[in-house]
Amino acid sequence: MSNWKDKAADEIGERSKKIMRLALKIALSAVLTVVVMVWVSSRDYDEPRSPDESSEAISPSDSIPTAEIEPKPLELPMPVYPEEATLRGIEGEVYVKVFVSAKGDVTKAIILKDSGKNVGFEEAAMRAARKAKWKPAISKDGEPVGVWVAYPIKFTLKY
Repeated sequence: MSNWKDKAADEIGERSKKIMRLALKIALSAVLTVVVMVWVSSRDYDEPRSPDESSEAISPSDSIPTAEIEPKPLELPMPVYPEEATLRGIEGEVYVKVFVSAKGDVTKAIILKDSGKNVGFEEAAMRAARKAKWKPAISKDGEPVGVWVAYPIKFTLKY
């Protein structure tokens, strides 16, 4: 039969293990996996939303030109993993849609599909998407052309 001291020591040991696991999650949370599946968007989507008012609205003049060669990502910055998601051990995925100009800059960004987690993934994804640099799409005439590109940004904690 165990005495109360042995039970207390076992309980402290279990709590220590839990604390160490949480510390490991937090320490490794900066490592993200951003999976990029790039395609020139030619589909109609439900009304996209942007979590921040600074995003420009999409106008009818932003129609999608025909691209012979799709844009290629040159630099896709890693989003900052939201602190709340890290502390709560939450992972998620956000689909963004960006307008890549003929110069390869992102001039507009919107959320196509949010994570549904409400921990800041959308804001982090938008900030990262706006900083991206692309090799522009090329039209059939051989000229650089601006196009919409949609891709997922995954937020994954590494253990």
